[in-house]
Amino acid sequence: MAALISDRLEQETVTFKARAYAAFIKPGDIITVSDSERLEMRAGGLIISATTTTINLDSPVTLVTGQTYQISVTLSDGTWQQKTVQNTANTTSVVTVTSAFSAAPPPESNWILSGNSVVPKQYRVINRVPVSETIEGMHEITASEYDSTKYSFIDSMSTI
Repeated sequence: MAALISDRLEQETVTFKARAYAAFIKPGDIITVSDSERLEMRAGGLIISATTTTINLDSPVTLVTGQTYQISVTLSDGTWQQKTVQNTANTTSVVTVTSAFSAAPPPESNWILSGNSVVPKQYRVINRVPVSETIEGMHEITASEYDSTKYSFIDSMSTI
């Protein structure tokens, strides 16, 4: 029954290339993907430079009045941290957070913006393969859509 529910709720598969920070990803991991084509805005990319409270992004983002945003970043140990963004309601490449990250995210690490109208999707990694490209350390990731709400649905079902 669980497989049927997964098939119904998790129908999408994605494949994309990622830089060296993807080397730690393994099958079964849950990842967050920000697709600029679906969101109609860029909401993810690489960090140019950072402190524990200010992130310089590789491209500008537009923060809208009345919206609450969070930024998730990859730290040097491969973990993700998420903090609330101070919303100045403008287009900017520099984002300031309301509380400090445990460490400054390193240059070239990933960032993802989320908020009221900007919702990245979660996927479960199926495969990660190193690929030879012009950029050293590239990896191709294949992942299937992931819906964590399926577990409560499965648990609440009666036996057949």
